[in-house]
Amino acid sequence: QYSTDGSSWTSVSLGGDTIYSLAVCNDYLLAGTYSGLIHTKWTSTDYVPTSGNQDFETNAASTLSSYYEIQSIVVVDPSQIEKSATIFASSITSSSSASLNNVGLWSYFLSEGKWNRE
Repeated sequence: QYSTDGSSWTSVSLGGDTIYSLAVCNDYLLAGTYSGLIHTKWTSTDYVPTSGNQDFETNAASTLSSYYEIQSIVVVDPSQIEKSATIFASSITSSSSASLNNVGLWSYFLSEGKWNRE
């Protein structure tokens, strides 16, 4: 839920599973969930989250996929747009379909242009 005046609240569905963590960039709200990393674009005028989960322009959908729980996510400088930001996320899994090699700390740096496991 969000409020623009502190008294009335509006619900927005991100279209994901249980949310464990939230982080913000200038253009997106990121959510670490039971089923991977998702994000939704802010409205252009007042930073209200839009409904639903948009596609990533990076490899986040494949590296931080629904096989992994994203317990925490941190954006170092929230004034940056997502593709220019430095972002860290942690992943765990209980899925037998997931690779244990992909469990741990992940990072996204502009200089790399993709998510990498640390």
